[in-house]
Amino acid sequence: MINFVFMLTDSDSTIDRALDVVGELSGTELHYVGFKDVGATPERQRAITTAAHEVARRAGGAASGANRRS
Repeated sequence: MINFVFMLTDSDSTIDRALDVVGELSGTELHYVGFKDVGATPERQRAITTAAHEVARRAGGAASGANRRS
């Protein structure tokens, strides 16, 4: 099985529309979403992660990924 990570990035930075794009992924079978900590505040990173986890749950995925530092 091949696992595909859909990256919410452009030029190695999180895109401005990341939350909107995550919402558009709802209803797909995509299980993994990733983004960079560059270009997103910690608050925005948490919001993107929460939204991505919800999309993955609806798709039956185990998890969504996020490149972030704690």
